[in-house]
Formats: sequence, structure tokens, C-alpha cells
Amino acid sequence: MIILASASSTRRRLLKAACIEFQAEPAFIDEDEIKRSLEAEQLSCRDIADCLAESKSTAVSRQYPGFLVLGADQILENEKMIVNKCSTEEMAFEQLKTLSGKSHKLHTAMVICKDGSPIWRHVTTSTLWMRELSDQFLSWYCSKAGETLTNSVGCYAIEGLGRHLFWKIDGDETAIQGLHMFPLMDFLRRHQEIPV
Repeated sequence: MIILASASSTRRRLLKAACIEFQAEPAFIDEDEIKRSLEAEQLSCRDIADCLAESKSTAVSRQYPGFLVLGADQILENEKMIVNKCSTEEMAFEQLKTLSGKSHKLHTAMVICKDGSPIWRHVTTSTLWMRELSDQFLSWYCSKAGETLTNSVGCYAIEGLGRHLFWKIDGDETAIQGLHMFPLMDFLRRHQEIPV
């Protein structure tokens, strides 16, 4: 059994679908403060995702000696800037307008710690091309998307209604959802957490 350092329902769903035995234990870290500090150090968006995943994994790993603890994070990068989660439907509408007709990058980082130290890490960068979105479409989308608007970076869940936003993606869909499952399962097989 592994420990998932996350409260994400999507990450839990991905692990369950792969029959990976886990216990979810959210990491209580100040993500915004860590992100601000790393931005001040001028780290790349990719490296910020990696550091946040490590912070989550390390924090929870200290509570579970001997267990493999998986931390994950995603950073959406648009024009070399971090795009943060929105707190309101109005903010989501404006953010989607900004992303409309452009490509953006989604950095998905995973770090596994054991006894408080990182033993494995993987970062995947996906590129997503958003189609031109009319105000009429955005109003419809925002009215239907519900909690996805404020729970997901980029205001979309690619596995659902978010598919309507894009005309092309370059990347693994599980990575876009929050965990790049193929490299993760490879690591877990090598550590006898799932059958070979």
C-alpha cells in the first residue's frame, strides 16, 4: 500500500482505476507561500511543480515511516507565467478568455518519498491547444462546469466537459488529469507495490 499525499478526487480515481492500493492523506502545506518563494527565486514553472510535489510528499512521509508516499502537483504555464486556480465563476470566465485560441503547457510533477526523503520523481509537460472560445460558449461552459471551475487549474477537467475547450493535446491524458500513470506504475512494479 502507498500513501497519496493529496485530497484530489481525480488522483484517487486514477489510482483506484489501476487497482493500486492506497490511503489518501492530504498534505497541509502553504502552497501559495511556497509558490511565491519559488517564483521569487525565478524557478521555471516545471521546477515549481516538482518542488510543490516534493513538499507535499515530504510533509506526509514524515508521518508514515516505511511507506512510499506519493505527492503530486500541477502548474499551468501560459506565456511563461503561472496560471492559478480561480475562486469565482467570473474569474474563470476571464481566465478562459485569456487562454482562448492559444496553447499552454501543463507541468505534472510526482515525487515519492520514503522516511521523509525523495526516492523518485517524474515531471511530464503536456501542451494543450485551446480553440477560439466565444463569449456565448464560455457562458454555457461556466454554467455547466460547476466545481471544476474553481477546483482545477485552468478551469477544466480534460476527462469531462473540458474536452470541449481544446482542438489538440500533446501529452498523456492521465498526466493532464493529475498523475502520469505509466511511469508511476513502472516505479511501483519495481518496488513490489503492484504485481509484475
